[in-house]
Amino acid sequence: MTSKISYIKLIREDIRHRGWLAALTWLALVLAMPIHSMLYIDSYLGGDDPNRWTEWGKYIQDLMPSMVSGYHVTYAAYAIVVLGALAALTDYSYIHSRERSDFYHALPPKRGQWFTVSYLSGVIIFVIPYVICSVFTALAGAAYRIMTPEILGEMALAAAGGILAFLVVYNVCILAAVLTGQTVTGILASLVIAVYPALLFGMIPMLKSTFFETYSYADSSLSDQLARYASPAGAFINAVRGTSRGESLPPVLISALLMIVVLLAAAVLLYRIYPAEATGRALSFPGTAPVIKVLICIPSALFCGMFVREFLGIGGTRWLFLLTLFAAVLLCGLIEFIYQQDLKLLLKGWRSSLLSIAIVLAVLCVFWFDVFGYDTYLPKEDKVASMSMSSYSFTGYFEYPSEMGKEAEELETYGAFAEDFTPIWRLAEEGVKNVENGLNPQDMYSGDMGAVDWETYIQTTICYKLQSGRKVVRDYCVERESVVSALEELCQDDGYRQKIFPVFMTKEESVASIALWDLYGGKTEQMELTEEERGALLAAYKQDLLEVDMRTLADASPVGEIELYAKAPNKSETANAGTVDALSGVEAAYSAYWNGTEPGGISLGTQYIYEGFEHTLACLEDYGYTLSKKIDPGEVTQMWVYLPEGALESGQLDEMLSQLSDEAEYISYPDMDAELNVRSQEDISIIAEHLKATGNSFLSGNKDAVYAAVDFKKGMSYNFTVE
Repeated sequence: MTSKISYIKLIREDIRHRGWLAALTWLALVLAMPIHSMLYIDSYLGGDDPNRWTEWGKYIQDLMPSMVSGYHVTYAAYAIVVLGALAALTDYSYIHSRERSDFYHALPPKRGQWFTVSYLSGVIIFVIPYVICSVFTALAGAAYRIMTPEILGEMALAAAGGILAFLVVYNVCILAAVLTGQTVTGILASLVIAVYPALLFGMIPMLKSTFFETYSYADSSLSDQLARYASPAGAFINAVRGTSRGESLPPVLISALLMIVVLLAAAVLLYRIYPAEATGRALSFPGTAPVIKVLICIPSALFCGMFVREFLGIGGTRWLFLLTLFAAVLLCGLIEFIYQQDLKLLLKGWRSSLLSIAIVLAVLCVFWFDVFGYDTYLPKEDKVASMSMSSYSFTGYFEYPSEMGKEAEELETYGAFAEDFTPIWRLAEEGVKNVENGLNPQDMYSGDMGAVDWETYIQTTICYKLQSGRKVVRDYCVERESVVSALEELCQDDGYRQKIFPVFMTKEESVASIALWDLYGGKTEQMELTEEERGALLAAYKQDLLEVDMRTLADASPVGEIELYAKAPNKSETANAGTVDALSGVEAAYSAYWNGTEPGGISLGTQYIYEGFEHTLACLEDYGYTLSKKIDPGEVTQMWVYLPEGALESGQLDEMLSQLSDEAEYISYPDMDAELNVRSQEDISIIAEHLKATGNSFLSGNKDAVYAAVDFKKGMSYNFTVE
């Protein structure tokens, strides 16, 4: 029996024989972690200017965990990948040599003991330098007075993530080594094992987006989660990213640990039965060759076909069949050559090659003919718990800052869910009928402007939340009038209104400042209000939103806009649904630096004010702020009018253009829309009569709309719509 002392001796001897790897590991980690960290920190905080710490201190503090894990500062991550692969391949390269393998296995230690010795020595060679370099990286931060106990804890967690990431790479390469009989094929096998699950599961949404007309990129299916958590590549990224940012730690750690255990168990099992005659062969177990070829060829051929199609800019899906089948033939030949290493034997595995090509063709046909009715899917109504609706044009109107937490993220992606979903159900039925009649949202992005009447139809994303908890998402092309009617009906419920307008997620007492945009007056100013007045103005604005007709928001032009800067709430508040969540990580520093808010605060823009907002306008007047209703030509220096070809051909601008003087300057460009520049007061007055403020209406999308940029004397420039 091999004692513990002999284990230590064997490990020490193995490390001594691989002293070059230990030296390389020290060199790579010292350069990638403490030295690079000092240089990076000094580039921001070095020098005698005290303002540099004020501007960038928080940013560097939030980056410190990434210095050891390599998430934002990626040199450490590169070092982890390379060193993990080198440790594994040098640990187990002896099994690819008949002489060395016979020598090792003839010695008293058993196979399992040799595996343990090699495994632990590789881990020690990496972990000890990594931990020490992590400590020196923290000391580099302390030298610049940016370390706190909280940051030190975050760096320790990030270092643990870096070790997990190393073990993922290490175990992948060990498994690849025992699956193959040559070092070169072992390297190729490492790449395949690392990315294969992500490629396999990621292929499903790629095929859906290629073949299905109603596929929505907001759809987050089981295959997406499997691609993220059930692949070594995904486990590596999650370990590095999740521990650096502190997000979703339980699933990140669990998935990484499970991946490490599964890979290690598979490697140990195969190592124990590794045949001596496998040395020099492409695969250790030749009987698995046909199966492995089929498994690799199918997703790889599909991916190659779609990649080449996108790279060449080929429209439609007909050519995809030819490209994919051609890729399948090439891949089968390449894999067979790796197996046989003889061009004369490329057809030896013709049965598995034929099976691979047949399955690839079958998969394409299933998606081409929509065998399972994806595009016409409507769940049974009694199986639906709630539904939501959104649109690409909602994005510029209903903005939910990511700092508001997961609830805001869901609203941004799907819209607000309604348990009384009858109006949304009618939209879904209309969308399915339109798909059956050849009217689908894909045509709106195809570049064929005549495929869909943009003034009549709008792309709408509908999410079905089933009783089981599963979400099913589809994109439909429906009439704008139907969307407005659905919103009118849904917004009869004040609770639904409060969900879709992000301002209701902000408490009156949390507002730190308010900026007012006078669109027709061409000015922006920070309002000088007391805390009580800010709260009263926000309450008045909320009241107007509860009372406004949704058609006003769809059709009317705003007269102004307010932008709210909210203070960071207490940590106890962030746990409550519907309250503003505090910023964390690098985003906090960027928000504070660019928006002028305190770290942890947020900015809420796009809060439009309309003429019918009586409570808000009255409140503004009481505080001495009056919004302009028309443009004063005397306050304008120049106007730029953009003239789309469709608008000129329709004649909608003929009356206005005919009134302009000869001083108006027309500028034409090859293959681009023309522009009109006016500077005289007379011409400015004529055009000003036809301008309306351009708000981000949640139903905007007129491709022939004419826009004008107005430069005011006060230095501001706003866009208006020409009517």
